[in-house]
Amino acid sequence: MRLRNAICARAAALAVCLALAAGAIAQAPFPSRPITFIVPWGAGGGSDQAGREIALRLSSLLKTPMPVLNMPGATGTIGIARVVNNPPDGYTLGLMAADTYALLASNPPEQWKDSDLIPLGVMIKQTSAIMVAENGPYKNWADFEKAARAKPDTLSIAVGGVGSPQEISINYLRTRGVKVLVVPYDKPGERYSAVIGGQIDAFYEALGNVRGFIESKKMRPILLFCSTRIPQFPDVPCSTEVGLDITLPQFRAVVARTDTPPAIARTLSEALAKVAASPEYKAYLQSQFADEDSYVPEGRARAFMHEQLEVMKKIVAQTGKK
Repeated sequence: MRLRNAICARAAALAVCLALAAGAIAQAPFPSRPITFIVPWGAGGGSDQAGREIALRLSSLLKTPMPVLNMPGATGTIGIARVVNNPPDGYTLGLMAADTYALLASNPPEQWKDSDLIPLGVMIKQTSAIMVAENGPYKNWADFEKAARAKPDTLSIAVGGVGSPQEISINYLRTRGVKVLVVPYDKPGERYSAVIGGQIDAFYEALGNVRGFIESKKMRPILLFCSTRIPQFPDVPCSTEVGLDITLPQFRAVVARTDTPPAIARTLSEALAKVAASPEYKAYLQSQFADEDSYVPEGRARAFMHEQLEVMKKIVAQTGKK
């Protein structure tokens, strides 16, 4: 009897210790360890650049390391699936690009749903363009369009992935008689090299992602997807000027699992708001030819993304492409 009582007493004491330890862990301040920031694209592209800039600023504010993990593949689906499959504790964040979000308009992935994720803030919005090699045969959109109409399905345009706004836009061009081939590349560096090397005739990209190539005279934009010309490129027409009713912007948002504890989600979203308001981040936006009012806070981010998704769904319905 005494032995049994002693065993029970020890078991009870152990249970109390475990409960106290669990309580201490649950009440530990966030963050208390590194936060992994998943960029679902290869190194060197726009998402990688934005992800590293955001991680750097966020890490400084939260006073914790924030390693960036590149996980390219399947138009960003592989990386976003990793966010969804990790615990909802705020220690795994992801960068959701419009390229990946657009899959919901044409070919919804099996690995994740819109409802699985909460956008903690849209951090950048950029004008996209069709780009060509500086020393290539096409010097402007009129030249490229003329060649594409003369020889349908001969010219090629590289895009970031199947189902992306890039592919949606190119499919829209096809309905207007500009029939070009779509060639997807998950790794931005390969896309850029293919155009510079002449393997691809053009590619679709956000302007800021390739600023270095533009300034070094290796690439040039020939068509901007916008309704108002950009001061830095006064001679490049907007899509609406040449009769194309499409202006899909590139955007990137920081996302976490929807069931992340509200207090942790609030800590992260408030930190992102401070990042967006910082002079350093505003300078980064300017360097990327991005909208100076890019930031959309957590309270309005989902509505903004849904608006963009509805536009993409309408274009997909028009083109009949999925």
